[in-house]
Amino acid sequence: MEDINIDPKDVFEKFSNMKCNKSVEKQYHSLCRYFPVIDEIMESTLLTQIERESIPNIVISEYNKVWKKAIDGNEIIELIVENIFQIYKDELNYSNTKLKTYFKILVYWSIYECDIFNDSIQEE
Repeated sequence: MEDINIDPKDVFEKFSNMKCNKSVEKQYHSLCRYFPVIDEIMESTLLTQIERESIPNIVISEYNKVWKKAIDGNEIIELIVENIFQIYKDELNYSNTKLKTYFKILVYWSIYECDIFNDSIQEE
């Protein structure tokens, strides 16, 4: 796959603002290589316009449900992935591990695209 610029959109500042640990940054580095695949799918004619809009909106909706309840960005990411997994696990024919990895890639892509993680978790 082609190399992509993984931090033009202040992703690492977002991780800091959301109190993520270094493992999240490392995992982001590992999984961001799949972003061009998502971009290709989103730009393809296989999806209708509403389907293109629905994909990020699912992630945004789950983010909005959990971001005030979670203690840090790590937990937010895990909750979003788990919530989406619970919704779609019976509809998609993949192993649980693979499906959760796909959803995590989608969450990181959503952070990169500035759909989520535009907030800060404040110290109590």
